[in-house]
Amino acid sequence: MRILFDQNFWVKRFAGFGGGCWVVLWVVLVMEGGMMVVVAQEKNPLREWTSSQGKTVQASLVSFEGSEVKLRLKNGRLLVVQPDQLSAGDRGYLDKMKKVGRDFEAKEMPEETRIELPVVVEGRDFEFKTPHFIFVSESKVGKSFISEAAKVFEGTYQAIVQLPLGLNPRPPGGDVKFRARFMYASSFQQEIANYITVEPGMKVAGVYLPKRKKIWVPYDSIGAVEKGGQMTLRRTSDTSTLIHEITHQMMHDWLVLTPLWFTEGMAEYMASVPYQNGRFEFKNSTRGLKERLKGKYAGMTLRMISPDDLSDPDDEGAWKGTMEDYLSAMLWVHYFVRMDRGGQGEAVAAYLKLMGRAKTDTNLYIDEYNAAVKEFEVKREKFNREVDAYNAAGKTLLEERKAYNERIKKYNQQVADGVAEGERIEVGEKPTMMQAPKKLVVPEILKTNTDGGPIDVFAIANARAKPALMSERDAKKMREDVGAAYAEIGLKVFFAEPR
Repeated sequence: MRILFDQNFWVKRFAGFGGGCWVVLWVVLVMEGGMMVVVAQEKNPLREWTSSQGKTVQASLVSFEGSEVKLRLKNGRLLVVQPDQLSAGDRGYLDKMKKVGRDFEAKEMPEETRIELPVVVEGRDFEFKTPHFIFVSESKVGKSFISEAAKVFEGTYQAIVQLPLGLNPRPPGGDVKFRARFMYASSFQQEIANYITVEPGMKVAGVYLPKRKKIWVPYDSIGAVEKGGQMTLRRTSDTSTLIHEITHQMMHDWLVLTPLWFTEGMAEYMASVPYQNGRFEFKNSTRGLKERLKGKYAGMTLRMISPDDLSDPDDEGAWKGTMEDYLSAMLWVHYFVRMDRGGQGEAVAAYLKLMGRAKTDTNLYIDEYNAAVKEFEVKREKFNREVDAYNAAGKTLLEERKAYNERIKKYNQQVADGVAEGERIEVGEKPTMMQAPKKLVVPEILKTNTDGGPIDVFAIANARAKPALMSERDAKKMREDVGAAYAEIGLKVFFAEPR
């Protein structure tokens, strides 16, 4: 008796990974040689370090970059070692310091920054150039106007370059210079209506539009007056609005990563620093803060957002653009730049460094992910073609097996009927199925984003960077530290409830 074949052999097609979708960066754009100076007192505490051979030394961490660890000994000498020369506990400490942004060599805050005067100005009437800017004016202006304005622009640029925060300003979009446009108030209001919503009675004194890569400033907001058919800028004009917007322009590369409290806080911080004639007096930033509070924010309660909300992923929805929002932002940035960790801006430098690393790591991940998707799609399509061929062969095999089994039945019946062997039907070779396709293995990296959806770089970067600000403090301890720091300069601050 011959045995009938089992006919259950189908292979399912592989539907693809994440619909074959490529991962894309998703961000919400919420708004348009010198020597390294090492801080005399190390930012990290003195601790005992142990070598892999068991020897110990008292030192503080200066920096940990690549395969080089710099330690400052008690006697001030610098010791350079490799991570693998240290104990497992010390390597764990280094990893911890890297996660909170305490692994790089800090620089000192400048007491003041200044530019070389006079600023070199080229052009006439409606378009001018300075070392780092191109200015376009709706009205005819003279060089005196541009000379005064250029001091503010070039001075702000130079100040931000010299701040030890790692902002590294550069013209956006590959431009050689930054761009600015001066406009009549009527033109300004009409054009900005295409980009932002202006509430009734609200006066916008200037705006930086990232998509246009330009600062738009109405003449009246900087104290410009028209005389004899052209605009002139009074030397006594309030330049804080201009400095605020220039700071946004200098931070162009950070706008898609930093939350609005930080973006606006940095702009307000720079606007509060005493400025005169191209010179920023950072040594007098506390005095500048108090003057800003007595002027722009006169009579307002010094209320700050909760420390819990410093990396809120719903930053865009929480920011309303009120005076209270700007005040809170300025107070937080002033604290992190001038009060926290010794007042050398280290907290902000660490924050931006961690944020930059997160962006780089995420971009690398996206590149690797997309490369894996591309390679996997080729394999998936090949696999599915093999499956189609296998299943097509299976259909043919069904017919062959059906015919084969019919011959077996007839053959067996002939045996039962006593038909002589030479007169029985020829059964033939039993049909065999082709080898099934090898199982398709999904790369591990594709399993980390199974829906193939967008990656929120903003949320990732802010979550990675927040430890630099918190510096191993919980929200309660942070409120205590901030309150105490402001109390020392005679200011009482309050905190909003967490959102």
